[in-house]
Amino acid sequence: IKNSLFTDKMGAFHDYTSAKTRRFLLDNKLSLVCMDTTSDMSALCIKNKDNENYKNAYSELEKCVYIAEILDIPYVRLQFMTYFEDKSEFLYLLEKELNPMSDKARKSGVQLLIETKGVFCDTELLRALFEENPSLEMGALWNVKGTCLYGEKDPQHTIENLGAYIKHIHFADAINE
Repeated sequence: IKNSLFTDKMGAFHDYTSAKTRRFLLDNKLSLVCMDTTSDMSALCIKNKDNENYKNAYSELEKCVYIAEILDIPYVRLQFMTYFEDKSEFLYLLEKELNPMSDKARKSGVQLLIETKGVFCDTELLRALFEENPSLEMGALWNVKGTCLYGEKDPQHTIENLGAYIKHIHFADAINE
């Protein structure tokens, strides 16, 4: 969202050229599966909506959903990296902010996925969010490194907690030192 592919008029994901990009993908039988947000979406849980981090995160999420709709990208990945002491308040504020955006995304043919990284390498917490807020209709992006290396859980643990919520899997090389 913040690089030339999105900001330059001739960038592949800019409003001006996005239709051409979609045509190229279709003509070449290619597709993009998931679009990533780069901001820490934990900023959506800040109570002060005038906060610059909140505004940036919300704006980026809106832009990603918009581009995903245009390019027929089914998923947008959200990362939550900032930990909050009061997890129940965090989940409450998160649901309050994500519910309208999730609804808007769904109407656009896009599903928001919360990555198992940072705050949500704790898959029990992510499952609690999904189970307590079924109206979100969101899914999980399983970052295997996030849960297995940083969350120190085996894959079976993640499957038991998130199972059908997992819509996309991200693998990356990693060394645990």
